[in-house]
Amino acid sequence: MYNTQNISKKATWTGRTTVELEHPHNIINLRSNRNEDLSNIKNRRKSEYQIDSRIIINVSGLRFETLKTTLERYPQTLLGNIRRRSLFYDKKQDEYFFDRHRTCFESILYYYQSHGRLRRPEYVPLDTFLEEITFFELGSDALQQVQQAENLEEAQIIHLPKNPICRFIWSTLEYPQYSILAKIINIISLFFILLSAVGLAVETLPKYHRATNDQCQNEA
Repeated sequence: MYNTQNISKKATWTGRTTVELEHPHNIINLRSNRNEDLSNIKNRRKSEYQIDSRIIINVSGLRFETLKTTLERYPQTLLGNIRRRSLFYDKKQDEYFFDRHRTCFESILYYYQSHGRLRRPEYVPLDTFLEEITFFELGSDALQQVQQAENLEEAQIIHLPKNPICRFIWSTLEYPQYSILAKIINIISLFFILLSAVGLAVETLPKYHRATNDQCQNEA
């Protein structure tokens, strides 16, 4: 008969549960997962920043900062088109430089930010503002907005006569700036207009009015 004490061993409690034995491994996994999450967040932010990165626009020394996606809302314009805009890029300063009117550019940039609202600053001449709109190629919609806001009317197209002689006579009599001869004719016509106006005014004086009446009575 064998001694059962030599065959079987009594189970002894070590004082450590299964959860405690696996605890260090769980901590490592949690840290690893956290690092992966942080890395994914950084990569996502980096990709979003690359897609929606900011650019600097220098207009005669005054710097403006905006997003590329803001400008790309209107890709047919100068600032919204990457290829056209790149012609004004300064690699050294990492910015786009335009030697243009600084005050007008505030309204032009707001055109992109406000999804197409354009208003002329009160202290900017209209012709200067129209020149800036044309330079930055905002298009016919922007010009139409200014036209309605300023109550402007389109100039009518004048069709000149096809006959060269008739065209010359018409231009000479109609436009004094057409030639020197047109200016001379215009001055002569103004002289006779003033002379006739003076003559009509003199005839209304009482002295000449009595003389006219006496002459009429004598003839009668």
